[in-house]
Amino acid sequence: MSGERRKLSKAQQLRLAANVGANQTLADLVNERVGGTKAHKVLSFIGIYGVFVEQHGYEPRSISELARSATSSRSAATIDRYGAAFREAFPEYDMPTVLWFIAREAMPHLNVENDEVLGMQLGATPL
Repeated sequence: MSGERRKLSKAQQLRLAANVGANQTLADLVNERVGGTKAHKVLSFIGIYGVFVEQHGYEPRSISELARSATSSRSAATIDRYGAAFREAFPEYDMPTVLWFIAREAMPHLNVENDEVLGMQLGATPL
């Protein structure tokens, strides 16, 4: 092996930080952490976040900024509840930035126009 190190992409670095198992999907990870009942809310929150990032070109600074935006058909109260489920599943993260970048790299053809469709697609993201 040469002395040259292979540079990891940002998403690969984030994936290492996320500390996930091999052959695991995002849905598997969420189900392990909070169970199936809350998994939909967590995946939906990541989808809402992803649509915001794609439409605005920057990451929201808070859940309240995300909830105030017009990128989702869901109410601010619903987004707050989804955000609470996300924080329960991933207390190590304030926002789903890490998971969004992993999903975006793994599945570049995600539907980023509709957060409801995106939330369903995100569950199949290989980690």
